[in-house]
Amino acid sequence: ERRWMRLSINAIGEAGRIVRIFGSKQDITSDRQTLESLRRQAETDPLTGLANRSVFQARYREVVSDSLNYGSASALVLIDLDRFKELNDTFGHAAGDACLCEAAMRLSRAFQNAGLVARIGGDEFALILRAPVAPAQIVRVLQETVVMLSRPLFWNGVRLEIGASIGAALIGRPHRRRITELFAEADVALYDAKAAGRNRVYLFSNEGGS
Repeated sequence: ERRWMRLSINAIGEAGRIVRIFGSKQDITSDRQTLESLRRQAETDPLTGLANRSVFQARYREVVSDSLNYGSASALVLIDLDRFKELNDTFGHAAGDACLCEAAMRLSRAFQNAGLVARIGGDEFALILRAPVAPAQIVRVLQETVVMLSRPLFWNGVRLEIGASIGAALIGRPHRRRITELFAEADVALYDAKAAGRNRVYLFSNEGGS
């Protein structure tokens, strides 16, 4: 088990020379563990274990630099579960929570190499997609994500079915936009995907798929 220690060292001198050195050692493992636990609570969505909205807003600036240095990131993706309110109203919040946890697990597995995966709202998730970079490939990957999230979940003997609408903003295309603009564009694409009939993928700038 890893331990953290705090060392204090003092010296006594006479005539400009050190004649005695003494110190103390204190085990601060429990203090460090408490601080780490508090940090995790502040940064993690308690239901799904994903990064929460505040962490996403802070960390996506590291993944997609606001100074227009985009690195390997290719798209900002917003995912909203379809028919979630209906499911909550029909089967209760416990069933809704089970769906959120399952969606979070599926996204985490599917996007292990993503820059960041987070739950940013009630039934809304967000991620920074590192690859692929071509718009057609991005649409294909996100269409597969819709299919993955639409698979039924069995909970307490009940078959739960939800879907997902996805909106994405391409990073650096056709011109490099700042992060606030990327979020606005992804949000517009998500709205268009839902308005078009749900269970769809739309990219901003008039590119989309169903």
